[in-house]
Amino acid sequence: MGGNPLTRLRWKIAHECPLDWPAWTALILVVIASWFSYESWQLEKEDRRLLSTSGIVPAVTFRNPDHSKAGNSVQDYYNVLPGEMDRFVLVKHLLLSAREKGLFPQRADYELEGESMTKVVRYRLSMPLRGNFPEIQAFLADVLNKNRSIAIDSINVKRESIESSAVEVRAQFSILMVRR
Repeated sequence: MGGNPLTRLRWKIAHECPLDWPAWTALILVVIASWFSYESWQLEKEDRRLLSTSGIVPAVTFRNPDHSKAGNSVQDYYNVLPGEMDRFVLVKHLLLSAREKGLFPQRADYELEGESMTKVVRYRLSMPLRGNFPEIQAFLADVLNKNRSIAIDSINVKRESIESSAVEVRAQFSILMVRR
C-alpha cells in the first residue's frame, strides 16, 4: 500500500478508528468547546491582572502658576500645561475619578486637535455618565479642582421622569496640553 500519504492516513483512520460521522462531529465540537474555554480562561486571567494594576497610576506633577512673579509671557503659560504625552495619564485620572464617585462610563470618545499657530494641543473627550446628580456634580468639581488643564466644554443633562433620581449626562471636556 504505497502512494499518497494522505490516502494512507485516511485508510489508517478509517480502519483503526471506526467512528461514524456523529462521533466525529461530537469530537470536533468537544475540541472547539475546549478551545473556547481556554480562551475564556485567558481573558479572565488578563482581566484579573488589569484590575489588580488599575490602581497604579503614574504620578504626574501638575505645576500651578506662580502669580507672584511679574512674568506673564507665553512661555510661562506653556510651562503650566502638561505635556502632550501626559494625555493618557490625564484620561486615566479622569476615568478613575469617575469610578471613585460611583460613575462607570461605558465609553468615551476622544479627538486630538492641534492648534496651528501655537504649541497648544487640545484633546477633546466626551463621555456619557449615568447616576445621581450630586455624584455627577461632585465628579465634575473634582475634575476641575485636580486638573487645571481640563475645561468643561458642555454638559447635557437628561432625566427620564420627575420621579427618577437618576440622570444621564453627556459631558464634553477639553484637555489643554503643550507639545514639548
